[in-house]
Amino acid sequence: MNYSYNVSFLIKLIASSVLLFSSMAVMGEENASYICQTLASEKVREFSQQELDAAMPVPLPKIKLDQDLLSELNELRAVGNEPDGIPKKLDSGQKPWKYAGKLFMTTDAGLASCTAQFIDKNLLVTAAHCVFQSVGQRKFYTDIQFYQHYKGTKKSEHFYTPVAVGLMQAYSDAGGNAAAQVTYDYAYIKTAKHSENKEHFKVASPPEEGKEIRSIGYPNDLDNGDHLYGNIGRMYVGKRLNYYLAGPSGMTAGSSGGAWVREGAIRAIHSGMASEVSFEVGPAIYEMGALINYVLNDCSG
Repeated sequence: MNYSYNVSFLIKLIASSVLLFSSMAVMGEENASYICQTLASEKVREFSQQELDAAMPVPLPKIKLDQDLLSELNELRAVGNEPDGIPKKLDSGQKPWKYAGKLFMTTDAGLASCTAQFIDKNLLVTAAHCVFQSVGQRKFYTDIQFYQHYKGTKKSEHFYTPVAVGLMQAYSDAGGNAAAQVTYDYAYIKTAKHSENKEHFKVASPPEEGKEIRSIGYPNDLDNGDHLYGNIGRMYVGKRLNYYLAGPSGMTAGSSGGAWVREGAIRAIHSGMASEVSFEVGPAIYEMGALINYVLNDCSG
């Protein structure tokens, strides 16, 4: 799979954070642009079904939109018929939804859940806030594990553990400021084994503004987060911001890290919800080749 990246974009992110790197438990080669942790020597205990059922969804960050942006969004929404914003259950055993699954991790508050999906034979993408604590003591969450096309019952053949996990240093530098973090709210997880049949989502650039897009995830208030849901909305404001809006949307906590999909390709990742309207916010991920290669190379290169 070929990846490209924007050099000028990466140069802007060279703000060093040596103290944060030195505080990480098991690290690869340090890089001032990334936070990356290797996990090959860590034994991950597979959670019981009872534990998985009790997992709480990672809260969705709330993003405040300024008044000019709200006015612009409302003008765009007035053009054409708008989708209803009601999530519908997806068949997680069918392509391309089978490439997604439920992500579990241990946070300071206990066992929690998000959404993730394969974008290469052994590479997952999710939201950074699903794997990393950026407020207080900044650290990776522990016991990260993934069940591909999860349907409420864990199956060991669909169970994946991480070898490495990485994200942008700029996400941590934002220090919990949700609006500033949106642009960088994505993380990559290298898995110890390959995706079933080595199949995965493709990644592409965001579509033209106003085009329909389907966000996917495991919202906890629908079937207790046991099934994959999709919400059809429209994608907006790509030209004005470094992040995007999609909606209207009824996707709730648990869908963090879920993909925004159009024509079978991921166009952005679910990072949070706008606080004024029922719209998702999220970053595009189509120019992240340098970070991807860093994670695939076990946090070095």
